[in-house]
Amino acid sequence: MTPAGLPSWPAAPLAYGREQARGWVDRQRGRLAEGYGFSFGWTIPALHRIELYIEPWNAGSIGTAERAGYQREGLLRSHQEIGGRRRDMVLYASVRPDRG
Repeated sequence: MTPAGLPSWPAAPLAYGREQARGWVDRQRGRLAEGYGFSFGWTIPALHRIELYIEPWNAGSIGTAERAGYQREGLLRSHQEIGGRRRDMVLYASVRPDRG
C-alpha cells in the first residue's frame, strides 16, 4: 500500500484468504491472453535479464525481490507515472547465469 493507504500498482492485497489468493493467481495466468502481461521464469531461452521496478516505500516487495535473488541496481528518479504522479522506482534485476 502507498503511504496514503491506496495501492498505486496492481498487486495482490495483503489480506487474501486461500480462495482469494488462488483466484488472483488464476487471473495472473490469463494476463498474456488478455494482452496485459506475461508470467514466466527462465523458461524462455532468449531471456537473459528480468527487471523489477519497485516503489522505494514498498518494503515488502523489496524484501521479496531480495529473497528471490534479485540484486538492487539503483534508484530511478521520476521513472514512471502512476495515478497521475511521477514516481521514483528502485530497479532490481536478475541475470541468467552463464552456462559456459
